[in-house]
Amino acid sequence: MKKTMSWLTFPGRLSAWIHETIEDTFEMAPYHLKLYSRGLGSGAGGIVSDFSRKEMLIYQWIANDRAYLGKHHPECGRHWVMLGDLYASEYWPAAGMTYYERGLRIYRMSLPEHDRRVLEVKGKIASSMKASGKLDEARKLIAEIAQARLDSDYPLTERLDALAAWRDILEAQEEYREAGEVQRRIVSILESEVLPGLLSRSSEKLVEPYRKLGRLYALCSSPDASVFSELAEGLETLQMLKKACGFESMTLRPDLEKLRSLYLRRGLLDSAGYFKDWLSVIELVRKVSGVEYKGIERDLEELASHYEKRDEPGDRTVAHRYRRRAEQIAQRHRKTAP
Repeated sequence: MKKTMSWLTFPGRLSAWIHETIEDTFEMAPYHLKLYSRGLGSGAGGIVSDFSRKEMLIYQWIANDRAYLGKHHPECGRHWVMLGDLYASEYWPAAGMTYYERGLRIYRMSLPEHDRRVLEVKGKIASSMKASGKLDEARKLIAEIAQARLDSDYPLTERLDALAAWRDILEAQEEYREAGEVQRRIVSILESEVLPGLLSRSSEKLVEPYRKLGRLYALCSSPDASVFSELAEGLETLQMLKKACGFESMTLRPDLEKLRSLYLRRGLLDSAGYFKDWLSVIELVRKVSGVEYKGIERDLEELASHYEKRDEPGDRTVAHRYRRRAEQIAQRHRKTAP
């Protein structure tokens, strides 16, 4: 029975061997042909181009990889990708696609889909597809790359860049609603990084993402378009006024009120509370700057704590002055107490 099974599987193994032999011959044919032609013309003294030298060097690396590491080793895949880069840079982006696909096929035999090498070569293939006008295929690949980066522990900038590439190709195909949803994911990631630390002067990082989302939503008539456009405008205006007038200027009040209202509309209560606290500080600064009143020490201490928590440049000095003033008033009251 074992011999029967062996003979039954032999045609399949033979077919696979023939297919693999033909594939190997096809893949390495350019290398062997150029070696042969160089041998024939070795005495001709012809000039070899820089491109040809680089091409032959990479093919030699591939031949060595196949001989010593095996043709399915990731190092062999890396050299096929290098050959693709050479063709893409010398001719046009799509010229490297065949070699990129070979490299990806080898990588997938031993590396997980979220491995950096796999995702990078996928990105090169997607660029080749875009250059060839195959936008639907490129979009699918770019979406895979973005999802893989999101599902793995990649740095924030790489996750955002992958999502931006996905958004851009959707926008190029006028798929504005889908592009808006991808941009919404970018905004959500940034908000999770920025909003908890809004006191640390990071809100400007949200201006352009909000503006982009507002524009994409407007193109697909989403009711949320105005919210994000107004958030972008409000944060940008606030940054300018803050630099020109200072944190505690009464000039900031209308913009702070507007931003608080917009974040309330989105249900982000912590962010809305941040702007409410800012408004309270402005009112306290105005209050303690006037005539001295009963309980002013408490308000001065509250302001000092606010400045220490915010910790902008110079805030600790200001906090010290408020706290020192509160102590002086308290001492004076103790001396005059009956």
